[in-house]
Amino acid sequence: ESDAQPPFNTPLLPSLLASRMPSQNTPYSHFEPYSHFEPASAPFNPRHAAIGGFAVGGFLAFAAALAALMLYCDPKIQTQAVTVETAPAAHKFAVDFSTPVELQEYRGTCWIFAAVAVLEWSYRSQGVARGWLSADQYVRLSEQAFGVAVLDACRALNDGTSCVVGDEVWRGRQLLPRDLEGGEPTLLFYLSRLSKTAALPWSVCPYTAKPGSDGECPGLAEARATNPLTFSLASIDWLYERRAVTQRLRETQRLMTLSTPLLTVRYLLPCTAASAHVLKCNPKDKEECRVCPAEPAFGGAACCVVSERDSSTMGGEFFRLPSGSHLEPVLEGAHAMALVGYSDVFR
Repeated sequence: ESDAQPPFNTPLLPSLLASRMPSQNTPYSHFEPYSHFEPASAPFNPRHAAIGGFAVGGFLAFAAALAALMLYCDPKIQTQAVTVETAPAAHKFAVDFSTPVELQEYRGTCWIFAAVAVLEWSYRSQGVARGWLSADQYVRLSEQAFGVAVLDACRALNDGTSCVVGDEVWRGRQLLPRDLEGGEPTLLFYLSRLSKTAALPWSVCPYTAKPGSDGECPGLAEARATNPLTFSLASIDWLYERRAVTQRLRETQRLMTLSTPLLTVRYLLPCTAASAHVLKCNPKDKEECRVCPAEPAFGGAACCVVSERDSSTMGGEFFRLPSGSHLEPVLEGAHAMALVGYSDVFR
């Protein structure tokens, strides 16, 4: 539940109101894609999920294993619930009031972007409902300032209590984060200190893409002293089944966060005299060679070697190869993002 008052009587107003957007009733197919959001002038594209790291084109194609997080930000605003009992399950759905896609660049801060997306959605939906914002306005918040607020909150915890954020170092009986390379959007709920320190306008502290800049935010203390934005969270839920996630999304019509494993997908490629220089392999190395699949595409090659790639495409789609017929993937981490919709017919 957000306790924020209309911020229109503060000097921060110009930085709180970001670019104007098309009507939510405009068909998705009429929006033009864009690769990066720029402050104050870029178009809004609800075809993209707002995530850190990858711009998910269209709607979400669910991974094999996922965990969805539901953060209830304002129980006083009533939403129309659509249940399986009263209406057939929609084959696709998208929430209103999502905000533009952002990029985490080369830092492991996807979880911060997911948490900030929840706050931006909450401020926009409440702002429009209460008349603080018009339908084509939203509040752009600073992921950089949010990260600094997390570091401050973790360091302020009682001895023996830790956040489990990033690379950590022991101080007495307490693990303290040295950076923000990894974390959970759930800290938005569990670190109550964030309610008054983490939501600041983007212009106060623009995101810094350079690794090692986790604590950088010039002018943060002055901005916090006059910042009108606060929030509180009423409850938190975890959902692990695809049907439960999509049903909750339709019923509540609220943005959720989604976590999915990041995998290294492994392929077998034929190592021959013609491909050896490209694959950097030796077709006569018995230790490196594996038996090639009995498929025409491999041309009867006697030696195959393992090739690896990430389990995500340049379009932000996550995938894995079928078990049994392909090598098992290697778990390399996880990714958090904002879940704004789904499509059961996505291919």
